[in-house]
Amino acid sequence: MKYKSYSHIGKKKVNEDYLKASENTFIVCDGVGGEVRGEIASKEIANYISAAIETLGSAISKDTILSAINQSQENLNNIIQKDESLAGMATTLAAVFVAETGFIVAHIGDSRIYVVRPSEHKFWQTWDHSLVGNLVKNGDISREAGRNHPMNNQITKAIKANFKDKITTPEINFITDIRKGDIVFICSDGVSESFSDAEIVELLANTEINLKSKIQIIEERCAEDSFDNNTAIICKVEKKDIPNATIIPLDWISIDSLKEDEDLDNVILDDTAMDEEPQPQKRKWFQFFNK
Repeated sequence: MKYKSYSHIGKKKVNEDYLKASENTFIVCDGVGGEVRGEIASKEIANYISAAIETLGSAISKDTILSAINQSQENLNNIIQKDESLAGMATTLAAVFVAETGFIVAHIGDSRIYVVRPSEHKFWQTWDHSLVGNLVKNGDISREAGRNHPMNNQITKAIKANFKDKITTPEINFITDIRKGDIVFICSDGVSESFSDAEIVELLANTEINLKSKIQIIEERCAEDSFDNNTAIICKVEKKDIPNATIIPLDWISIDSLKEDEDLDNVILDDTAMDEEPQPQKRKWFQFFNK
């Protein structure tokens, strides 16, 4: 696929985002927390997975991808055996792998993946592993309410280095409903600080703007408006990327159906959690995440 990418520190002191992009592997990781070297976790996971996939050649499959992701987490756990100060370092994962039989999409946390079909003005997306993400997915609050929610920085799932050798299972989607001209977009949550879903998919679906201009628009706006690190990869599907497989229709969403609501929906959450001061500048674990 043709692609363009960027990573920006935002207004933070350290860029904990990390990306890897090659002919058939596209990965964005967003380090979590700040205090426990999230930038190491994101870099280690992205590089390990990318290297593992390169050795597979044409043998890319859902099982081999899952194995590579699991091994990357085991490697992260091994690192803290040598340096205990890194225990607890964590990262999200959003990745797209191009196989002969389809696209394998894997994600953990709140870094997102969008597949946009400009020719039909529709899109598909991953859903954040977070309390607010679930509320939006289930229709309990609007997309814009979720974007502005005081708890939207609290995720329920991430890759986290630990001494118990626990690993986090990614959500994996196998996609065959791919056409020439489709756009694949992967980003960290810093991008959604500056763009609503409607704005980002409208931009991605605009056939009058090329990939280079689209990524420049995103980078420039995020550099000005986003506090958080922000990273993105934008890809355009070519004829050679179309899967050689039976098409299984995606659960497409019409771009025209997106109706933004700037008012924060009234949602009753855990009383203890709501007593906390919101900290939009730092992602936090929600209370039911198993540390």
